[in-house]
Amino acid sequence: MSRSIATWNDLISDEQHKDLLRGYHPLDEFFIVGPEFFTLWFFQSRSAFISQNRFKKWSREALNDYVLIPAMPGYVWRTDCFFASHFWRTREDPDPDGETLRLHQTEPEPQTWSHTWADWTCMPQHPRLPPEKKYFYHDLRTMLGVIRNTSFIYFHPPFRPRLWILYEIAEYHLTRSGGIGEASDTKPLP
Repeated sequence: MSRSIATWNDLISDEQHKDLLRGYHPLDEFFIVGPEFFTLWFFQSRSAFISQNRFKKWSREALNDYVLIPAMPGYVWRTDCFFASHFWRTREDPDPDGETLRLHQTEPEPQTWSHTWADWTCMPQHPRLPPEKKYFYHDLRTMLGVIRNTSFIYFHPPFRPRLWILYEIAEYHLTRSGGIGEASDTKPLP
């Protein structure tokens, strides 16, 4: 929690949110009670994201790889936070060989982002404990806020996009400020 609060100091000064986060001692209390007051998203640090060989599955054992960032104006910025939309190759592991992760690690490299959000890595995955399940479904309902406020990149195998990726792309392009952007695979055909 203290690492997250230190990160917030660089983003915005708001003691009320810091006090709320300090109030959660066990992680399960945060999962059960936290979403009722305000939404916090797990973002993986840039160093953890770049150093992995495959997308890491979210784990209580790897909390040092994350910061919690409030889903509120002033905290999530496109210059600092990156959304990695990715194709799931299997239900048990979205990217078993790390092929998609390597694309994500290379593409944003020259940018200045500090934190990454990817569903497999930043949300509790199956099997979930009951408190994790509550947090997961709350996170799922608020995911459009992550998409809308972060930088965004996606990769999928040719002719194999999944509905979630199409939703994420549409959400980003339709809700971000500046109107609808053009991506190489969404340009009109000649």
